[in-house]
Amino acid sequence: DTVPYQALEQLYSYVADGTLDMAWGRYMRVTSDRQTEVTHPVIGVLSGRQFLDYLLDLRCICASWGCISRRELWLHDIYPPDHLRLPSEDVFTHIMLSQYVRRMGLFSDIVYNYYYNPQSLSIAGPLHRQELWSRYFALIRDNLRLRGLLDELEPQLRVMEVDRMAFQTRDIDRDDEWYRQVIDYPDNDFPVKHRLLHRLLRHPRLLRSAIALRRLFR
Repeated sequence: DTVPYQALEQLYSYVADGTLDMAWGRYMRVTSDRQTEVTHPVIGVLSGRQFLDYLLDLRCICASWGCISRRELWLHDIYPPDHLRLPSEDVFTHIMLSQYVRRMGLFSDIVYNYYYNPQSLSIAGPLHRQELWSRYFALIRDNLRLRGLLDELEPQLRVMEVDRMAFQTRDIDRDDEWYRQVIDYPDNDFPVKHRLLHRLLRHPRLLRSAIALRRLFR
């Protein structure tokens, strides 16, 4: 990966006066045959709580490499346990971090060139195992419970679980406790896309075929 010229200077200019704790830019996704600018669904300033909603609503492209932040934020206990290997650690860490963020900004500057590698650990490696995602969501629930937010945010968290089980979990085990828990969620209030995914999860082979067709005709 590479950092464009003046990217750090541009990000620093947004936080230098102390009004923002974090600033994110956009990034360029580079593959063997194309470059695609990846943007935030919204551009502007969010509170820490709005940032949390943004993360849980799956609107976030907030990888750790795309931002600059105040050092003091990282002095809190926001990391997963040392002995655990978790998928999507960026999102997990930022969910923990959101409780300490006053204001953060999402900006339109391209600040990173991300070179997609289909053989990388995060894409093709062992981080997509079902038991790792189950542990991931258990830890998030523990954090939200301590913050008194779990009941309020449970509906968003369930949609996030459906999304991650459908798109990020390989070799779905239908005898697994987490799978049965997710399948039993009432989905009447889910967004249409995730209501469909939730119902397709009952038939993992059909789900995989549907996802493959979707990618083929993108």
